[in-house]
Amino acid sequence: MFSAHGSKLLRSLVGNVVRPGLAFGSISDTFAAWQNAAQQVQHRCMSRSPDDVSSFVIEAMEILDIHPNLQHAILNSDRRLSVELRVPMDNGEVEIFMAHRVQHNNSRGPFKGGFKYHLEASLEDVEGLASLNTWKTAVMDVPFGGAKGGVMCDSNALSTRELEKVTRKLVQGMKEVLGPWTDIPAPDIGTDERVMAWIFDEFSKHKGFSPAVVTGKVRCKLQQDVTKGLPTQPVP
Repeated sequence: MFSAHGSKLLRSLVGNVVRPGLAFGSISDTFAAWQNAAQQVQHRCMSRSPDDVSSFVIEAMEILDIHPNLQHAILNSDRRLSVELRVPMDNGEVEIFMAHRVQHNNSRGPFKGGFKYHLEASLEDVEGLASLNTWKTAVMDVPFGGAKGGVMCDSNALSTRELEKVTRKLVQGMKEVLGPWTDIPAPDIGTDERVMAWIFDEFSKHKGFSPAVVTGKVRCKLQQDVTKGLPTQPVP
């Protein structure tokens, strides 16, 4: 069901599709025009392009009468970082994978967003998702900002050893912009709790013990000392 704003947008799109004053020849013509408009709305909703994501935000800011200078500050990302990951593969060759991290806005708290390992994890794709994370955390009143990261690779085609190498190279290239109070990655497409554990381990090598640098880590349980009844170190 469309919200009031969604209905307004749909009527606006119909106005663009069907010229004012045009007489419909039949009910089927009217239905086709509305169907076409609905498909345009659906396309925008499904798109992760920064321009498509921003178009919804711009409409909302215009309704709220937000000053253009503030609109510009809200829409543009704070930082875009791209690095090349040179990874020795199991067959002895060296592959280069492009990795991106976009930090969109941290007005409400540390940047927060997943790392996806996917062949289509381009800078444009990542930036659109980073923007969406800003709005999601704001709407839900969660004290985080929006970020997103990606490595352009097929995680299913990599061995466990290669996947770990890619992840550790990723941290080495982006460690200066990550951190518990700066930017906190999470699992996403092609990544899981194992990848998060590698990120945590590699980051801790360079910056000190930092379990809060990622979410979605491997679950741990306290190993009970049966003799003393005291908890010892967490174990996987």
